[in-house]
Amino acid sequence: MSISKARICIVDDDSLTLKVLDQLLQQAGHAVHSFQSVRQALEEIPSLQPDLILMDVHMQEMDGFEACHLLKENEQTKSIPLIFVTVMDQPQNIVRGFEVGATDYITKPVQKLELLARINTQLNIFHYQRQLEEKNQRLEKLLDLMQSLYQMSLEINRELNCSKIMESTLQHIIELFHAENGLAARYEPQEKNLTIALSVPSGRYKIGKTLQLGEGPLGMAAQKKETIIQEGAQLTAEGTLADNSPTSNAAVISIPLLSSSQLLGVMCIQTDGTKPFEFQDLYIAEMFAVQASAAMENARLLTEVQRLATTDDLTGLYNRRALMEIAQLEFERFLRYGFPLSVLMFDIDKFKKLNDQWGHLIGDEVLKELGKLCKLSLRNVDILGRYGGEEFIALLPQTALADAQHTAERLRSIIDNYPFYCRDQCLHITISIGVVEAQSQDKSLDALLDRVDQAMYRAKAAGRNTVST
Repeated sequence: MSISKARICIVDDDSLTLKVLDQLLQQAGHAVHSFQSVRQALEEIPSLQPDLILMDVHMQEMDGFEACHLLKENEQTKSIPLIFVTVMDQPQNIVRGFEVGATDYITKPVQKLELLARINTQLNIFHYQRQLEEKNQRLEKLLDLMQSLYQMSLEINRELNCSKIMESTLQHIIELFHAENGLAARYEPQEKNLTIALSVPSGRYKIGKTLQLGEGPLGMAAQKKETIIQEGAQLTAEGTLADNSPTSNAAVISIPLLSSSQLLGVMCIQTDGTKPFEFQDLYIAEMFAVQASAAMENARLLTEVQRLATTDDLTGLYNRRALMEIAQLEFERFLRYGFPLSVLMFDIDKFKKLNDQWGHLIGDEVLKELGKLCKLSLRNVDILGRYGGEEFIALLPQTALADAQHTAERLRSIIDNYPFYCRDQCLHITISIGVVEAQSQDKSLDALLDRVDQAMYRAKAAGRNTVST
């Protein structure tokens, strides 16, 4: 608002005074609305939203005190400054004027320069008050947004599932923009494309649909690694732009998920255009994406650390510590519920001789190939790990001894007939397998493992490349 050109309403039932004040204020460059009727003024001022009101006190329809009181009770007009301009100069009237909400009180006859000076003072105060209110509103909104960001950070930093991190972040961004819907796509580094992984609401977008880099708003955001805003646009179920957008005020906002410039995915929302978004909204949305990217990378790293902590670095199977933890759980399940549990223990026959003849590097290659072959030969529910050296253990849940023997024999035969090619050498490898089923007399896991260990040595004593119980 320019102080030199403000909207001012004058309320006075004296036509001469009204005319004099109207001319004075117009000459000063202000836009003036004059009312000789108090009731008409009360009806029209809320929609006019003037910057200042000049009002007489003594009027026929209603006195100025009551009119001021009504204006101050109205949410639309309570903050508009009001100056009484009146002949009523008694102290009690001046006091009452301020009590009902006036910001100034001027008695007639009025000096023109004094009136203009007081008007400008009130306009300046009102102007700065409005600026302060707007700043406070922006700060309150920013505080709410920062609180939302903090809450989202608490949610996702406890989460190790990247899909749930993306879902939580997308929901926050949809709420931030009051958007109609949204979707999230995961970046596939091997294929170098995007796969739609999340739709809000469910069913709005096609889960599993692939998008190439540069294809549609998501592909563009992924390719450029920056936020893309497309106003007047509408998304199809495939995550591309519709040919004809039914809502011109709608917008599509696509925000990439980046970790150290590495693309992880893209968030995309569809707004309906009913609520224009502000720069700070976009800034906070990008902060949401930064937090989500960091949480996803942390989840990936923690998952990798957990994998390394439980994985044998040579064979890729469970290491001994992880294998024993799982075995203990399976054994406790057997003790509690009585479900059958069988255990296979096997090692490579004459492995020391193989190492001595071909070297430890060839021996390591044999162990890796053996681990892969055994994993492929067992069920998904079976647990396979490297027990130590060339020894392996397979836990077979829900498997009785007869079926376990059949599995062990099949495994032994596969290994016996498999050509192990290691550095241009084709080696013949055999294994000796011990098989036992958990029994009620096994009071501990160690007792069960001791029995299967003895069974394996009986297989070796029987000539190797055999199965023994």
